[in-house]
Amino acid sequence: MKLVLRNGTLIDGEGGQPIPNAAVLIADDKVERIVESFADADSLASGAKAIDCTGKFILPGLVDSHVHLAFEPYSDHESVIRQMLADSDQTLALREMRHAQQCLLAGITTVRDCGGKGFGTLAVRDATAAGILPGPRILASGMPITTTFGHLYFCGLEVDGIDQVRVAVRRLAKSGADFIKVMATGGMMTASPNPGIPRYTQVELDALCEEARTLNKRVAAHVGSAEGIKRCVKAGINTIEHCGWGNPDGSSGYDPQIVEQMAAQETFVGATMPGLTRNLLRPDGQLTDSERQRRLEELYQGWRSFRNMKAVGVPFTLSSDAGVRDTPFDEIYLSLKLYSLMMDASPLETIRAITQEGARALGIEQICGTIKPGKMADILVLEADPLQDLGNVRQVALVLKEGKPVVSQGRLLL
Repeated sequence: MKLVLRNGTLIDGEGGQPIPNAAVLIADDKVERIVESFADADSLASGAKAIDCTGKFILPGLVDSHVHLAFEPYSDHESVIRQMLADSDQTLALREMRHAQQCLLAGITTVRDCGGKGFGTLAVRDATAAGILPGPRILASGMPITTTFGHLYFCGLEVDGIDQVRVAVRRLAKSGADFIKVMATGGMMTASPNPGIPRYTQVELDALCEEARTLNKRVAAHVGSAEGIKRCVKAGINTIEHCGWGNPDGSSGYDPQIVEQMAAQETFVGATMPGLTRNLLRPDGQLTDSERQRRLEELYQGWRSFRNMKAVGVPFTLSSDAGVRDTPFDEIYLSLKLYSLMMDASPLETIRAITQEGARALGIEQICGTIKPGKMADILVLEADPLQDLGNVRQVALVLKEGKPVVSQGRLLL
């Protein structure tokens, strides 16, 4: 089957200037050709089903590199955890499928699931890949590796010591996990007197990464302290999620030498934009305009280290952490708006962070992330210009996954 998206403004995901009146020819599941001249578009459409995109904007499908499909995004951590643990395996898989489809409706064609209970997400991944139900491309870690009583221990994979860490990586690979997720430090979702303290030693992280490389698996790490970052960078972890630079005493442990090393070895930082922060963009009446502005300015100051890292050349990917408290799966536009504010990023740069850079962070840049001949036709068509207002990302007209229309005017296409 051939499709042609014609007469839309193309934003290809690489950060270059938009191309007006462009046409994108899709053959089966891939982009075959891009025509930048409206005059040539009609000949391109010969023998293809034409979709008129006049006045619309054609982008790569979004890549949300950090979600938790097993979590129901209630307003507090306790309710999120309670619901996940109460679900049977079958109910949890259905919940994960619903969340995956909410992502797709929001224009997200690829998600990386960073941990939940058991292996249900892998079944959801396989069902969407087989076309049993529409959903985004899913890269799943299965259960996150954590220490006994460590962050997200309730997901079911608590391991301690070098030997257990190696076995856990092998077990996940055997079960079909796409990558390995490790909780290198504690976190806010799990009760702890000091969530930023590292949980795994350097030798344990080294062993984990060595085992993962042997099995051709990338590694993502939850990290909330300067010491945790240093250990992960030394171990060669691929993506550092959250990347908090705090010390146990509350001071900043930002280390320019470690940052230089991150840039040199292309250690990606996963800039998660969950509800706790993006709620500041909601005019919900709970905050006055002046209070909201004050909190945004405080948050901006707290992101200084991230802006410094970007200036040095550390690569960033933008994600939502959807599923944690107050973070629905279908509000990715708020994460884009907040990233742009916090990182002094233009709309083009912000879109690149959640398309091309997202795909690079996941190691799938040859498959998706940009609209280029030979790549999968994962495409998002918007009703309004996202470069004028990133909030327009919510105005989804059409979503294609691997060349097939899967969302149209807010409805899933079965």
